Amino acid sequence: MAQAQNADSKHVDAKLVEQAEELKEQLLQFVMGAEGKLAQRLEAFTVERSRELAKSPVRHTLTRFVLDEFLTGELLDMPCPIEQFIEANPNLSDANVTLIRRWKDTFLGIFVVKKADQGVFTLRNWMTDFSYDVVPTQLQLPADLERLAPKEVVISRLSPLDEDRLIFSGPMYLLGALSKPKLAMAIANLKRHHGEASYGGAPELLEEAWASVASHHQSFLDYFGSDTVTLPGRQLNHQLKQFQDHRTQAQMEQAHIEEKTSLRALVQKASETNGAAGVDLVDVEATAEEVGVDLDSGVGKVAQSLSGSRTQLTSPQVEVPEALQRAKEVTALSDPQWGLVFVKNYGDLKGLIKQVANRTGGEQEGDQIHNQKSDVDSLNQALSNLDIPTFAWIKLANTEPDNFRQAMEKVTGDHHWNPEKLTELLKSVDRPSKAQLPEVANVPQHLNALFQKVLLDSTKKAKSSSSRKKKKGFKRSTKKISGGGFMAN
Repeated sequence: MAQAQNADSKHVDAKLVEQAEELKEQLLQFVMGAEGKLAQRLEAFTVERSRELAKSPVRHTLTRFVLDEFLTGELLDMPCPIEQFIEANPNLSDANVTLIRRWKDTFLGIFVVKKADQGVFTLRNWMTDFSYDVVPTQLQLPADLERLAPKEVVISRLSPLDEDRLIFSGPMYLLGALSKPKLAMAIANLKRHHGEASYGGAPELLEEAWASVASHHQSFLDYFGSDTVTLPGRQLNHQLKQFQDHRTQAQMEQAHIEEKTSLRALVQKASETNGAAGVDLVDVEATAEEVGVDLDSGVGKVAQSLSGSRTQLTSPQVEVPEALQRAKEVTALSDPQWGLVFVKNYGDLKGLIKQVANRTGGEQEGDQIHNQKSDVDSLNQALSNLDIPTFAWIKLANTEPDNFRQAMEKVTGDHHWNPEKLTELLKSVDRPSKAQLPEVANVPQHLNALFQKVLLDSTKKAKSSSSRKKKKGFKRSTKKISGGGFMAN
């Protein structure tokens, strides 16, 4: 995907933009007027995606957003809408076919406007740190375009127009000129609700992020000797910090980085090592200034990669969620796809499944019938409790197959229930059946720096507030702020 060009190359081909507007409208009308399988797929896709994105940042323009996703997306066992449109319009010129097929590379991002010049907006994608020259079309609302001034943050989808420029695809959601805390929250929300789609336009970063999940899992296995660790919450949190320190130190040793090396020296070394393909010190300085990072400070425990990737990835902070740190029993489950999840009283959940599975259907009276119904209801409620991670159920289905199957027979009332129906069961309680990019995945360094900066500032404010209250005679405690990077539940 082409990144932002120099000002001299920003001449916009008005005819090409007009062609794009007409083609997009024709594609929209083709899909909206479709019958048969395509119409059925559109209806099913709209229902499912609207449910999935009901709390996402794009919820205010949800209908238009979901429709735009469908127009440029792929379908599993039939040609995508774009290919069906091309087949239904054999008189399309080669240029138009090339243009519309480019839209298969449409991607989502959260962007900040860097500048507007000669009718072209230069947008920086906060997720990937890539910049693009974007041309508006008549399909955008004039009021929205008027607000696209420097520093405005916008969530939108972009489609390729030619080799150098892109156009807005579908609706845009304008967030304003955000402060760092609000920007961090917006980025986290986008990642939480859109998963790997938030890495749009940077497939190499997404691939690297997924690889880091498998690497984290292997490191977890090597350090703890198991993919399952159960401890009191605070003790588990302490063990995870030690694990992360150990892993980071190993990464630094592998990269031959000394702890006292400054970030500036590290960037300069990477630039000298990789030449034009390496890290750009000017870009790094600009990003560091924006998120409040001191390039002259020691790298400390931050593992840096000296690969040729323009945007470097780093490991986010790993913590037991604050709500679980006081629990007497917390289990950490690691997986090469689902990452690291935390479950309170995992042993009790296993026991409940076994108890439900072993309940017989013979003659029962009074308390026995009541207890069996109570256990089944409790297990049903646990399935719907999204505080229990989805992977916990997948793990139990694999490690306790007989008990799990028998328990699910009683919960669902399906006497022929089998593990192949687990996906359907998870969907019925609004759970994903496929792993989304987890929180332990490596993230771009500029994002991790932003989150750490926001966390540090928030912690300082909380301590300052607590100190002021104590001086006034109040003895109320301030809740500890936890987290950092992208780590959540």
